[in-house]
Amino acid sequence: YKDYRVTPYCTHCETALSFSDIRESDSTRPRQDPEVVVRFKARDDLDGKPTWLLAWTTTPWTLISNLALAVGPEHAYAVVDHDGAHYILADSLLAKWARLFGGRKPRAVRTLSGADLVGRRYEPIFPAFRDLADEGYFRVLPAEFVTLEDGVGVVHCAPAFGEEDYWLCKRHGLGVRNPVDAQGRFTAEAGEFAGRHVLAANRDIIRRLKAEGALLHHGTIEHNYPHCWRCREPLIYRAMDAWYFAIDKIKDRLLAR
Repeated sequence: YKDYRVTPYCTHCETALSFSDIRESDSTRPRQDPEVVVRFKARDDLDGKPTWLLAWTTTPWTLISNLALAVGPEHAYAVVDHDGAHYILADSLLAKWARLFGGRKPRAVRTLSGADLVGRRYEPIFPAFRDLADEGYFRVLPAEFVTLEDGVGVVHCAPAFGEEDYWLCKRHGLGVRNPVDAQGRFTAEAGEFAGRHVLAANRDIIRRLKAEGALLHHGTIEHNYPHCWRCREPLIYRAMDAWYFAIDKIKDRLLAR
């Protein structure tokens, strides 16, 4: 059968690598990347006020391909009243992200569980795939991989560029949308960013987020990041289509032998 898998991908060599290639070649090394906190407008307001779901990412370029948001169903989420609107993020991270609300730890006017948020609809920031809204995209999904160690407790999901994102969206019937070609450049679906290499476009994408009022925080993070063991260029994660053997269909027969 033909399907997608998200794998490490080198845009310079134009080839996929396996996860074992990265582990065995010890090709991770420190790299500085932008970190941003952005807001997504919920379709349904809480208590009659505009309501925003916050999300954190170190790959702003993937926001063009956002198709869902993920929350931990058991986590507690705070509803913060700020500047006449409501903002939703993990309750335990309010002190960490006080800078978003004027520097003081904000007070939660309500607390919701992640399960309460599941199924809520929101508006995408970028227009590339906005026409998918009526097909079940752009909604909050439950995910066990959402932690409270990094970010704001809400994970932005672009299934074409994240392995966990891909499997989560696949389980909920959401397909892959990939506006990036084999050389790592945006295709025409990305609008004004078409033809730009995704990593080089980060700066202008952040400018666009700021101009649209979607950017709440912009900083820099240094972390270990995978690089190609051949050319030493930084890798991206990219959905690749290929043919696969449906082993599950014959698993019992194989074990019986």
